Amino acid sequence: MKIELDLPDWVDDGSAIRIFKGIELVAKKFKGKSWEIKTVRCNFCGECCTLEGPGWKDTTVEAREDGYCIERIPKPDESGKYICRLGSGRPFSCSAYAAGLNDEDKCSIRWETIKD
Repeated sequence: MKIELDLPDWVDDGSAIRIFKGIELVAKKFKGKSWEIKTVRCNFCGECCTLEGPGWKDTTVEAREDGYCIERIPKPDESGKYICRLGSGRPFSCSAYAAGLNDEDKCSIRWETIKD
């Protein structure tokens, strides 16, 4: 799918621009950086749902004793994977920042940088 948009001038103020499909981050652009497009999706390992995860910096969600978010629950299909109990009501920071832990050993998400 290709999208071309003429965005208003106020958008170019240096803050992040993100594109979502539902609650899943699909593309992102940060100040001074090129666009990045998600090429490999989340495998629901749940490792980003820890206090050390990038999504925690702007959220008030609490953690359990083991360090994982209280809203992290096993998927009902007994696959050993995890989902957020809050669904589309999860904190924005979890959707915006938890998409890629910058640790290839812990996270399946991959991004492709688009040349400007």
